[in-house]
Amino acid sequence: MPKYLTCDYCGAPDAQEDYDGENLCLYHSQKQELSYLLQAYQEKRHWLHTTFIADLREMRKRIRYLRAAIQEDKDERMIVRRP
Repeated sequence: MPKYLTCDYCGAPDAQEDYDGENLCLYHSQKQELSYLLQAYQEKRHWLHTTFIADLREMRKRIRYLRAAIQEDKDERMIVRRP
């Protein structure tokens, strides 16, 4: 005789055993998976920000500064050369 499982949260009879040993219906299984994915996404986003995006922002600031300085120098040279 097959063993029927009920959801540990709502008692629905169509539950399946999860890898954590919990018995979850489709709704609660998807809800739990969404929670895990959101947490993993936030952790990866934080890691990406602290390792790469912060460095890229600093590079962009330096690029903007250098472009402005070069343009300013170029403008000054144009003024000096004119009689």
